[in-house]
Amino acid sequence: MIATNVGGVADLIKDKETGLLINPASAEEIYKALVVLLEDEQLRKRLGQNAKIFVRNNYSIDRMVDGYRRVYEEVIGLARYHVDVFAC
Repeated sequence: MIATNVGGVADLIKDKETGLLINPASAEEIYKALVVLLEDEQLRKRLGQNAKIFVRNNYSIDRMVDGYRRVYEEVIGLARYHVDVFAC
């Protein structure tokens, strides 16, 4: 995975752990990152395996369902106390 280091991308891609982060709009960095991945099979495999583990641990269906469940439980709990959860 090659991604530009903008916005929240760095929260998903850890440079040299789950992918390669490059500066935006840098054709030279894109080229260099592509060459590195093309030439280093072990790196490709390691980045892919690490990314798979990261996604499985942080974005599984079970984890997402738990997150939604906690939000609903919190909203229901606040509603019991007549708290307007939409008042901001």
